[in-house]
Amino acid sequence: GMSITGSALWEDPAFPASDTSVGLTDSPPASWRRFHALFPDAVLPPDIPPGDVRQGALGSCWLLAPVAALASRHPKLLASLFVDTSRMAQGRVTLQTWGGAGWQHLEIDTLLPCDQDGNALFSHGWAALVEKAAAKRCGSFAGLEGGRSVEAFVDLTGGFAKRYSLGEYDDAAATTRITHWISQGALLCASASGREETHTVAVTAAGRRAGQHFVTIRDTASDGALGMTELATAHFLHTFDRLSVGWLAEERQRQVRHQVEMDGLPGGPPMTSTWCTNHQHLIRSPQRCRVHLLLSQSSHAEYLGLSVLSAASVQPVVDCTTEQLHAEAGPERARQLVCEFVAEAGCRYLVVPHSVRARASGIFILRVLSEAPVSMQTLPPINHVDVNGGWEAHTAGGRFPSDRWGSNPQFAVCAPAGGQVRCVLSALNGKDAIGEAAVADARVGLRVLRASESGGEPCGEDQGSSDEGCTGGGATLLLLSGLAGGPATATAAKTAALATQDLTTRAGPPRHERPAPPTSQYQKALVAIARARRALRSPPRMTVAEAGFVSASEGTVLFEAAAGEALLLVPSTQMAGQHGAFRLQLYSSTPLTVRRLADGHHALVRGAWTASSAGGCRVERTWQSNPQYCLELIPPVDQIRITLSRASTANTRARPSNALKPFLRRCDRAESRPNRTMGARMTTRSSMVDSMVGFYVLRCCSSETPAPLDLAQEGKVSAAGVWEVLHETPFTTDARTSCLLRLPMPIPAARYWLCVVPTTFAPGITGEFDLTVCSNSPVTLRCLTE
Repeated sequence: GMSITGSALWEDPAFPASDTSVGLTDSPPASWRRFHALFPDAVLPPDIPPGDVRQGALGSCWLLAPVAALASRHPKLLASLFVDTSRMAQGRVTLQTWGGAGWQHLEIDTLLPCDQDGNALFSHGWAALVEKAAAKRCGSFAGLEGGRSVEAFVDLTGGFAKRYSLGEYDDAAATTRITHWISQGALLCASASGREETHTVAVTAAGRRAGQHFVTIRDTASDGALGMTELATAHFLHTFDRLSVGWLAEERQRQVRHQVEMDGLPGGPPMTSTWCTNHQHLIRSPQRCRVHLLLSQSSHAEYLGLSVLSAASVQPVVDCTTEQLHAEAGPERARQLVCEFVAEAGCRYLVVPHSVRARASGIFILRVLSEAPVSMQTLPPINHVDVNGGWEAHTAGGRFPSDRWGSNPQFAVCAPAGGQVRCVLSALNGKDAIGEAAVADARVGLRVLRASESGGEPCGEDQGSSDEGCTGGGATLLLLSGLAGGPATATAAKTAALATQDLTTRAGPPRHERPAPPTSQYQKALVAIARARRALRSPPRMTVAEAGFVSASEGTVLFEAAAGEALLLVPSTQMAGQHGAFRLQLYSSTPLTVRRLADGHHALVRGAWTASSAGGCRVERTWQSNPQYCLELIPPVDQIRITLSRASTANTRARPSNALKPFLRRCDRAESRPNRTMGARMTTRSSMVDSMVGFYVLRCCSSETPAPLDLAQEGKVSAAGVWEVLHETPFTTDARTSCLLRLPMPIPAARYWLCVVPTTFAPGITGEFDLTVCSNSPVTLRCLTE
């Protein structure tokens, strides 16, 4: 069995003398012996000879080469790693290594694994204690196989290290560069890769002698020459292809100015929708200087990255653009990531650490090293609001310009102080809080437009009368983000509660109950968002942005919100009628207010102009034979959008019309120019006239059940009541025509309803059509002339 010599002395229970601590199944130790028994003449700090660093049977050259470089260049720093050697006689010694946020003490016993001849299996001399402390930190000696010298530099010095490729240097350039780094106090190691085994050596000097460039190395391999070995630079570049350069943290050129500990990296990498939720830090330097950012983690669990942006303000940002990007590093799977940049005098820079994987857990340390003092401020978290919703039977309106687009869920958004806003629309999988199924095989997207307030300009063409007290429906959701610390919070909350109550219970509060004029930007924002009303269309002049519709899972839009301006967010699927649940996530650099507007409603009927009902426009004697549709209004009604769409099949002429002949003669005269052909005139006559459609909206008052109107009796009392033309759309050859009517209108005591009369321009043109009505209140649409 395995023997342990010196077992009467202290043994480390956390790292026992066993095969488990070694971890190498192919070469387990035959015995364990004490350090002073193996190396009776070993010299401990502060007198440490560099030649004592000698590698054993373990592939730990990545650790021992930096140890040899440190012993050669900075022996006092290496001696400081041995915190307590006063209890060596008791079999225990304490060393320290850098742990990312500070120095960590490691207490080990002096037992070392040996072979069958009683010799040390691994490193020799005082370096064996450094190697055992590193093995305890890794969990076993086997954990030291195949490490990185850049990480060894960090563990030994508390500084930072970078790796460079030697393939871009020739003899002279490599010699000059190595000489410069050594003169600056750096520690260097060279390594060879691309072979079966990777070997690392310490680089201690470089220069030129007798016209030849040379590099001096120290090889710690057990079968290599101990001491210094001088190689021609050409031979050195042929043997080694990477150079690791380590820098001390507390030097005149680089002082640790700031250190911050972060619990997790939540947002993911740049160009993702949640990147802005990462921790953001503002750095400012009063003078031009070089800055090093060190991002550390305790293991290699995450791919780390750093982004440095030129900051225009002291607010966190929601987007990382190429124009803003000043410097970046990563992604790299390492315990420490280094980003170096030059800070100009008086400029502000935003530092955003991140990982490739969103919601990365663990403790991460950010250190700032610089030549000159710099200020650092950790910014407050980005303002964030989550809203759940869904597309149901009456709210799945599809993408604009769908006739039913206005029935999609709509959210009023306002940033009291203005700023950038990122909105992320996510189609949910499975079930969520509202109990709706996921959207299947449907591309989703967002449209942002300026909200219309009561008494203001509507989101569309104002084709009807107006009422100043109209506000546009009930509020079902009011969310405030970032207002807790703002001025007049209690008053703002009271104003919000009053606005919500008013919108929920009636179309507009009575004059004596209106809230007092706002006195702060927060109150103004609450009033603006309370007055926002549902949009039934989105003309270009009111549209701010549209994004998405390329993925079935997510759509993202980025837009600028003016201070105190209310905007509407309208999430939708690509096609109308696609049901499912969604989540809206809003991120803003300033406080944000969100209110969900009352659901919209729509009604759709399909009709046709037949040989007996294709009466043509109002100037035709046969116009009263056109189809009629009853549109009943259920108060409170804010606005309605009526759309007439032709079916995909082409309209055809059922019979000749004598009334059409004067119009055709006018077309002939207008088209009879020298450069026109008879074919063009015939095409114009057939295509223009046969495809022109429009509709009339008639306002009706009757105490009886709605019935077909006598269209020859405008303004006269009849059995069906009194009617008048409220609106007439222009006749067009487009696939659809629509109008937006602002309501409510003066309603008499009798029953109030609208009659919609879709027509072709000329009589006798048959074909199918769709009539769609969108409103913020329930509406009914039915045919009166069946």
